Amino acid sequence: MPDRPTIQELQARIRQLDAENAIFRRDARQKAINELKWQWQTTFDSLGASICVMDSDWQVLQCNRVTAELLGKSMDEIIGRKCFELVHNTAEPPPNCPARQLIHTGRRAIEVLKVRDRWWEVAVDPILDDNGTLKGIVHVITDITQHKLLTASVEARERALRSIFKAAPVGIGVVVDRVLTQANDCLCAMTGYSRDALVGQSVRMLYPADADLEFVGREKYHQIVEQGTGTVETCWQRKNGGIIDVLLSSTPINVNDWSEGVTFTAMDITARKENEAALMAAAQVFKGIPSGLFVYDFVPPDRLILFQSNPAAAELTGLVVQDWIGKEFDEIWPRARQEGIKQAFVDVMKSGQPYHTESIYYHDERLQGVFKIHAFPMYDDRLCVAFENVTERKQIEAQLKSSVQRFRALAELLPQTVFEIDMDFRLSFINKNALRIFGYSQADLDKGLIALDMLIAEDRERARKNLKLIARGENRQEEGFRCTALRKDGSTFPVLIYSSLRREEGVQAGLRGIIIDISEQERLVAERDSLQAQYIHAQKIEAVGRLAGGVAHDLNNMLSPIVGYGELMLDTMAPGDAFRKEVEQILSAGRRAKDMVRQLLAFSRKQALEIKSVNLNRVLAGFEGLLDRILRDDIKLELRIARGIPNILADAGQIEQVVMNLAVNAQDAMPEGGKITIELDHTRLSEAAAAAAYQGLTAGQYVVLSFHDTGHGMDEKTQARIFDPFFTTKGKGQGTGLGMATVYGIVKQHDGSISVSSAKGKGTRFTIFFPSAPEAAIDASLAQEDAKAVTGSECVLIVEDNDAVRHMAETILKKYGYRTFSVSGGDACLELMPAGYPFDMLLTDVVLQDTNGKALFNEVKVYYPGIKVLYMSGYTDDVIVNHGVLEEGIAFIQKPFSVQELLRKVRAVLDGI
Repeated sequence: MPDRPTIQELQARIRQLDAENAIFRRDARQKAINELKWQWQTTFDSLGASICVMDSDWQVLQCNRVTAELLGKSMDEIIGRKCFELVHNTAEPPPNCPARQLIHTGRRAIEVLKVRDRWWEVAVDPILDDNGTLKGIVHVITDITQHKLLTASVEARERALRSIFKAAPVGIGVVVDRVLTQANDCLCAMTGYSRDALVGQSVRMLYPADADLEFVGREKYHQIVEQGTGTVETCWQRKNGGIIDVLLSSTPINVNDWSEGVTFTAMDITARKENEAALMAAAQVFKGIPSGLFVYDFVPPDRLILFQSNPAAAELTGLVVQDWIGKEFDEIWPRARQEGIKQAFVDVMKSGQPYHTESIYYHDERLQGVFKIHAFPMYDDRLCVAFENVTERKQIEAQLKSSVQRFRALAELLPQTVFEIDMDFRLSFINKNALRIFGYSQADLDKGLIALDMLIAEDRERARKNLKLIARGENRQEEGFRCTALRKDGSTFPVLIYSSLRREEGVQAGLRGIIIDISEQERLVAERDSLQAQYIHAQKIEAVGRLAGGVAHDLNNMLSPIVGYGELMLDTMAPGDAFRKEVEQILSAGRRAKDMVRQLLAFSRKQALEIKSVNLNRVLAGFEGLLDRILRDDIKLELRIARGIPNILADAGQIEQVVMNLAVNAQDAMPEGGKITIELDHTRLSEAAAAAAYQGLTAGQYVVLSFHDTGHGMDEKTQARIFDPFFTTKGKGQGTGLGMATVYGIVKQHDGSISVSSAKGKGTRFTIFFPSAPEAAIDASLAQEDAKAVTGSECVLIVEDNDAVRHMAETILKKYGYRTFSVSGGDACLELMPAGYPFDMLLTDVVLQDTNGKALFNEVKVYYPGIKVLYMSGYTDDVIVNHGVLEEGIAFIQKPFSVQELLRKVRAVLDGI
């Protein structure tokens, strides 16, 4: 058991407590508060707490000396780094980071940590703007080891002096099951109740509300369980209704049996709370004062004597300030009078008006630098001088100014637009190239340009939203901001804008960025897309072409005897023959099937062309009469033919097919009548013009054939498919969908280009470009029809693996005087060679089962060097053609052929025409 205190010790302690209570009740409270304010400021400066200011991304913006010492780094090594990198040496904040909690809740957060043998309190407070948005964090680390030790010591003393407090001039009582069983005089005085009124009553009578009582009971119970005693601040309600602040401390009489009751002390701390509030207000004022602080006593007329300073003043000046306390201003700062500083301070005391300067240079043998000074009068004829050493800041500002000059010099060298804007899109800088690109002058910039006015109206709201996203850090600008720029003259061009947030003194000031004209890039993308579309279309045509080629040979072999024998039968019939009409129907159906197969081969570019130099003027002039007979009476046809049209290398029959299909298509587009205008002209395309406007063309001279009708026109969807095979806008059974596909195939097979332009209700125009022929080419359109007879007596060797076609060809030729031999294949043909028959011409199919016509002809020539050859086929399979064009000197007839076509072709080959 510890020794009980003597009466003298108890009396001494009572006197001590009386003296402490008297402090809070002095009448000169205000003066004490003022003195406490100053003492608080001085004490705060002496605290060893680590303080730094961070932005919302944990980046350190400012810190004090203690922080640098604690981390063992210089200020430069700390500023700009993230706090968790410095403190925890991690890439992200730890889970229990109070700054993480603050960002999540928006409220102050405190974390107490024990590191080895020391305790640290980490407190973070938010810095909010006027809108309540988090702008930064104040981060304070305090060594509370001593506080922890003192708290433990106080608790031990309270247990040791429990009996002493029974006689202390503080409220003391005993509670059993929340009922007061004892109360001292001080407790009665505090509450305004007599002892009889208190004892035996529930403690609830002292609390303004049930919640207050429940909180005190719960909090003290938890503390007593953990620590053996419980202390809590609460409010009591006096008998007269007044509210007082009370500090309650409680401990069980018997820690092993709480039913014996709890002893408590109650101290009226109302005055102390008021003083604390005053001190907190003083602390808030102190936060706005710069770090360095000198206080001078002013002795009129012009003496200033140093009264006090804070540790930061010594840190900033490098002086041992305590050695200068009580000394004259002129002695401490010998050069200040020359700089006019002292006179400025004296004027403050005489006028009562503060003095402020952002930058003043001071130097003597001990100290030199640039300082920011704020001086203002205090109570009791004292002058407070707050200052900051801004030497480093001024050096940084000078470097920044130099950096800005270098940035702007570099910006003037760039071909792109470089800009700076504020948060209201006002341009603060734009390089000269940008003025040229956008068409503005320096005078326009000097008057004030708004960046939003340099974008089309549709993109301005998007630009505003983009700025907000960048300001919130939600847009990293990896891909740039795509929009349409607007020049002063109203013209537009596409751009990509790359920008980043610009800050001034830690505050968002606007954007800085670069604008890139992407007109050429988008042109290349469009050109790529166009070429891709052409490639896909070519693939579709190629696929259908393979199908067409696969069936054309067999179809034409089947059609050949139908057409041939039909014509032979018709020749033997009298005009009034009863079966003549039926035979004519057979011939009509065969010829329609023949035309369809040829169209399939034409649009798929599998038809063999007989290319010659052709003048389109003469082709159109000769074809005009046929068009007039084909077109309806309510369709007007107009030809516009320019002079000096060069020839083209073409198959004249195929060109006529193009004209016919376009004319019929135009007629179908004008069910109520209208006008078709066919124009012929020529032009020279440069390489750039050819690549930009016309698919697949190169630079050179071209003949331009255009068709324009006044019909109902087409929408964009129809135009996109107009050349697709089997696509038609006609009703079921009214069109094959091959007409325009055939036109496209023939034009492409002639190395030309065709385009369409149309609009609903505005008619349609097709424009075709054909490469012009070399000037030396002979105009085949001037050739005269062969007037010779189609009969003959020569010997023709027929090689055809299709029996029906072979027998038909043999029948036709024999009927018209020719001698014939016929075989079904190449081997059978070669077996006849040694016999020495007088063959004058070989009529052979191009595609045979055992060989091909060209190879067979080469072997036959060995036996008959002067023999002529005529190839026939429904599908050439590239044996006698080169990229769709017959090889030079090759005679060819397309299956199915008519009697006259075969006779004329055989006669022409034998006669060498």
